[in-house]
Amino acid sequence: CQIDGQLLVADGVFQQCFVRRLQGGNELLLLLLAPSHPGQNAAQVIVRAVAGELVGEPHILELRTVHQDHTGAAVGVDGALVIEPRQDDVFIAAFRTRSVPVVSIGQSFDPALPYVDLDYHRIARLLMDHLIAQGARRFPLIIGAEQRISYITMREVFEQVAAERGMPPHVIRIDEARGEDGGYEAIHQAMRLDPDLDAVLVPVDTFATGVMRGLRKLGKRVPDDVMVATRYDGWRAKMEKPALTAVDLRLDQIAHVATRRLASLISGVDSPLPPAPLLPLLIPRASTRAGEG
Repeated sequence: CQIDGQLLVADGVFQQCFVRRLQGGNELLLLLLAPSHPGQNAAQVIVRAVAGELVGEPHILELRTVHQDHTGAAVGVDGALVIEPRQDDVFIAAFRTRSVPVVSIGQSFDPALPYVDLDYHRIARLLMDHLIAQGARRFPLIIGAEQRISYITMREVFEQVAAERGMPPHVIRIDEARGEDGGYEAIHQAMRLDPDLDAVLVPVDTFATGVMRGLRKLGKRVPDDVMVATRYDGWRAKMEKPALTAVDLRLDQIAHVATRRLASLISGVDSPLPPAPLLPLLIPRASTRAGEG
């Protein structure tokens, strides 16, 4: 993405953007950490929104490499935003050790960690209820293998829906590092498990791209043979052929609330929280027969 004339490039296992600004004569360094595959596209939107919070004040956006075992990431950092941290996140532990304020975007496993709620349960119900309303009878869930609250909630809701409808509760978990290829392999596995499936719920948009490639390889038409829905309404969902049904996560507002909360923690002032973001909104598209009839 291009911000303030600087080109930011996706980098390694983690994508991070450091946001600096001059405040009261002191340089403030904020860190944004996102998982590379489930979070890198959403991170670009959040970076732009954080930059918007700094309009009118001098600031620079940078991208730096941080490896999974590099706990030194907390050195010199004044505050951090972490997108959907996984269980036993090494970065959060490092921040805590150095008393660095942290706000999670999405619920974390640490009940004491401040977070901005993405409403995972509502997102899961929006997507599953939509697939069922569009005629889906049998569909698997394809998620990441890592332990994140978003995956756990999606799986719990899926298993409940499957039990209610007498649907095979097929959950396929993929290592996030597999990216598109993981989605491609997963849809082949799903078709072997249930050749009669008529839809696929694949919340990670990177996986969804691989699923679409796999369906084309298998000679399956979307949505005529198999419907596909994903979670993040980013460029992958919009540019796919056909475009994918997804969810507007209200990331601009999420970033605003998270940045204000982090600023409050850094300043040590117990400021009133900004209004909660609007609820997630389903964006129906052609991949689930939206608009037909």
